[in-house]
Amino acid sequence: TTIERFRYYGIGGSISYPFTRFKRIDVGVNWFNIHQDELLYGEAFGFESRTISTMLFTAGYNYDNAVWAYTGPFFGDRMHIGVTFSPKFGKNGLGFTTMTADLRRYFMLGREYSLAVRLAGGASVGPNPTRFLLGGVTNWINYKFARDIDFDLVRDYYFSQFVSPMRGADYYEMIGERYFIANFELKFPLIQYFITRFPLPLGFQNVRGAIFTDIGSAWSGNAFRAFNKNENGDRVLQDVLAGFGWGLRTPFLIGLLRLDQAWATDLSQISKPKWYISFGIDF
Repeated sequence: TTIERFRYYGIGGSISYPFTRFKRIDVGVNWFNIHQDELLYGEAFGFESRTISTMLFTAGYNYDNAVWAYTGPFFGDRMHIGVTFSPKFGKNGLGFTTMTADLRRYFMLGREYSLAVRLAGGASVGPNPTRFLLGGVTNWINYKFARDIDFDLVRDYYFSQFVSPMRGADYYEMIGERYFIANFELKFPLIQYFITRFPLPLGFQNVRGAIFTDIGSAWSGNAFRAFNKNENGDRVLQDVLAGFGWGLRTPFLIGLLRLDQAWATDLSQISKPKWYISFGIDF
């Protein structure tokens, strides 16, 4: 057992330039420093302190004309294309270029019905490429981890990107230097008012339902293979995660409460259901 201490500090700035009401570009520069110590045993037992000091140059193009409803965007389009460049300065620097793209479209199927479609992907290259951590949902309260990540790899904490929602999977289900994800979610009204007296007096309103499918993968190098055959000769997913399920969304206290139930599948078998309780807006 060890006790690790991470300290990070730096300074940065960014500039946004809007072309129109819906389009803008963002550029930024950040000087980023991380210092890692082992507090329990220290250097006397061979544990050395580690420091990372690097410059991050970022640029991105954003388009957003989405119209919002109670739980998130309801109609319109959202797009982000970005790049982060870190030149390797000295022995404590990191060298990488990370490129990402996120495209979302919201189809209004009726006054209170909407279909959300999201396609996103990214890649990181260079001597110290960053990682994409695929699985789970943002602000997951009853979270579970599929694996641990190495404390020695500081970039796994400060330079990696979480990719979600990937329901049917746990956090860190897939880790790689490249990723893609596709999300499809049908949103609809479910309950206008819901009031309980026992065991606690609680009231909910504008409860909305969702039916979703999530498909994604994260991998490194050229080791990606989408399909394979199992022992029965059936075509199944190999390096791709797929999940489907249903969910509820309702305003609660100061945020939006989300409850999802999802199943994972490899096209041949279906897993036991996983429950996700989380706070935050829909994608």
